[in-house]
Formats: sequence, C-alpha cells, structure tokens
Amino acid sequence: MKPIALVFILSFVLSSITLFAQEDHPLVSRFEGAIWVCSYTNNYTSYLIATEPGTSDGIPNALTPEGKLSAYIYLGPKGRSILEIFRNYEQQLRKGGFDVLFSCVGDKCMAKGYANFFVLTFGSYGNANKIEQRTNGNCPKYNSYVYSGSHYLSARKNTAKGAAYVVLALAEVNEQVYIFLDILETAAMETDKVKVDAAYMAKSMSESGKVLLYDILFETGKAVILPTSESVLNEIAAFIKTRPGRTFYVTGHTDDTGNLAANMTLSQQRADAVVTALSSRGISASQLIARGVGPLAPVGNNRTDEGRRLNRRVELIEKL
Repeated sequence: MKPIALVFILSFVLSSITLFAQEDHPLVSRFEGAIWVCSYTNNYTSYLIATEPGTSDGIPNALTPEGKLSAYIYLGPKGRSILEIFRNYEQQLRKGGFDVLFSCVGDKCMAKGYANFFVLTFGSYGNANKIEQRTNGNCPKYNSYVYSGSHYLSARKNTAKGAAYVVLALAEVNEQVYIFLDILETAAMETDKVKVDAAYMAKSMSESGKVLLYDILFETGKAVILPTSESVLNEIAAFIKTRPGRTFYVTGHTDDTGNLAANMTLSQQRADAVVTALSSRGISASQLIARGVGPLAPVGNNRTDEGRRLNRRVELIEKL
C-alpha cells in the first residue's frame, strides 16, 4: 500500500462552486485502487465537524470552521474491507502530523445507537454541510449513500496560513465501499468590496460609533489570532493612534452554535487577545476595554450559514 500523500498546498478557484477533474487533492490522495466518482469545491463555506459522539439533541461541541471545501467521492477497491480502508486513512493522517479529533465505528458514533449520526453530520442539522446542497448536483447517484455510513473520522492540522481539516466518512452498500473525503482549508474570505483601513474605520466610527471587524481570524475554538490578521491589526492601531484621548471597547462576538457559557468565555478571551495585540503595537492599555458578548448581539440570522458568519466578529466601539 502506497502512503497517502500529505502535502499542504492552498489553492483557490475564482467561481464559488466548481466541478474539477479526476486529480486527487494535494493534501490527501485516494486509497490505492479506489475509483474516482466525482469531486467539487466551494470556495468559501461553513462546514460542520463532529468531535464526539452524537446525541438525540445533535452534535455536542461541533466545530464549524469556514474556508475552502474540497469534497471527493470514491468507490473502494474490491477485496478491501471498509475497516481496512478506514484504519489506513487514520494511520496515514497521524503520520502526516494531523491530530485526530474524533474517530468512530458503528454504534460508537452515537451515544445511544448510530442510526442518525450521518444524518446529523451530513444532513439537515445546522445546514452546514448538507450533502445534496453542497454537491450542486454533480453526483446525485452517489452522494446520499453517506447516510448509510458507519465509519467517521475528523482530523486537523494547523499551518502558518490557517487550519486544514479532513473529514472521512465510509459507507458500505451492497458490498461496495463508498469513500467520502472532505478537506476544509480555513482562510479569510476574499472580498474587494471593503478595504478595512484607518480611513474606512474613521468613516464607520463617525456614522455608527463602531467598526465591525471580520478580518481578525482565530484558530477554531481558541483565542489564538492567526497570522493573516496582522495587516488589519496594524490598521486598527494606526486608527486609534489618531485619537489619543479616546477610549474604545473591543468586543468579541460568536454565533449561537454550542454552549452559551463556553461562547461567552471564548468571546472574552478573544477580546483580550485583540487588546494584547494592539498593546504590542503601541496602544495604551488605558484606551482599550475588552468585553466578551458571545452570541448576545447578533447582526445576522443564526439559522443560516451567512448569518452565523456575520455574527462571528470583533467590534471596535467608541466609549463616550
């Protein structure tokens, strides 16, 4: 068995959803002898990742990172069992430096039976990665087979540019193994509509008394600011330096996914991290007040991907 290639190469497509050729992803290749069925990408989306067994209430503490999704469906080779394919991927991901977040087989995927686990992770729960929607009709014959799955694995590896997540789901239907391999590479949403600089912040502050900041990015579930946030932090510092006598609230916000107490704690930690980053850029600590708001001040509908994306933000608010 040849090892699975594990090389990080971030690539972006111009269109939102694109069907591409039969090449494997440069991060994780197919199992040797597997047959490519179809593949598709979404240049920027939210994706639900399980890190523990499901319950009747859903997926506790699920991750919902955002970025570029590359999704593949393969037919497993004849003569290879579903467990052999699963363990091979698991082993090679670990060798490649990934941290396995969750790995389950059969009834271990659900706290009380596994019949609904794949409906929760790939179905309508949260609408984060409902498989019929995200395939854009590219392989309607096969994509719903994931609901018959019995093997699931999620893994993560952090890089200088963000985190890369791998989700593997295996199903067996009529003695045929179906391999669903999804790779989510986090990155800042590309946009040329708004340039967040000192001039933009001055205008927003004048009009509404605050600035909504979406370019300060953190490691998933943590208060660690990603390197891609450097430029916007520099711009915020430049803006505050033009107002030496003013004080500002730095507020952290989350969506309403998960536990309220955990979201409140995380939002406070992220606000604290931004204050620390600005202080290291010469801003007096007396000008900054960090507060965690969690999901209590939404600007979007938490029932939609776009709404949750809008709610995950940092705000700079002028204090009277």
